[in-house]
This record gives sequence, C-alpha cells and structure tokens, in this order.
Amino acid sequence: MENPNYTFLKKNVPNQRITLLQGGTRSGKTRAVMDYLLFICCRYSGLEIDVCRSEFSTLRGTAYSEFKKLLIQSKVI
Repeated sequence: MENPNYTFLKKNVPNQRITLLQGGTRSGKTRAVMDYLLFICCRYSGLEIDVCRSEFSTLRGTAYSEFKKLLIQSKVI
C-alpha cells in the first residue's frame, strides 16, 4: 500500500509552489518526502536538492539517516 503522504506529494507538488504535510509522529511524512525526492532525482538526472534543518546533528539523526537507508534499500548506492 502506498503512503498517502507520498500520493499527496506526487499529486500536489507539480501544481503548487509550497506543499505542507501534516500528521502525527510516525505518520510517514519523512519517508514520503524521501521517496518523492528519490523519484524526482531518478526522473531528472543532474538535479541537486538541498535538505536543511536548523542543526546538523538533528538533520543527521533524522532525514540524513532515513535517506541513506532508502538509497541502500533501493540499491541506488
């Protein structure tokens, strides 16, 4: 079953300048964004995307580690 947040991103990002995801803890927001970014990067080679947080340690503990796991699972790296 596809994550509803991922479905929302695929539908709305191309048509909206800003897209927000809402949901509680462990609702799949981070994973949906990472899946969507991987989809976009595979579709448009040479694309550069910056993922930012106010503190690097917070980024490393959340989005970075999740994205690294996704890339390994997807056999991209």
